[in-house]
Amino acid sequence: MTYYDAIDILVRLSSARWTLAEMPKDDDIKNAIRIVAAVRVPHGCTRDELHAALWWLTTKSKEVEK
Repeated sequence: MTYYDAIDILVRLSSARWTLAEMPKDDDIKNAIRIVAAVRVPHGCTRDELHAALWWLTTKSKEVEK
């Protein structure tokens, strides 16, 4: 997965939070977060996409706690 693919997945995740759009697969989201996190300065990643990634991580960690 390229950096731009990762950004695209986070954009789709951000959109899916507020619309009826389909959520990307969990594995794709995990990989996208890893790739974007590995870059020192994320280019092309807006605050909304980063917020969506954090939201997804928090949601998944709460599911694991249950």
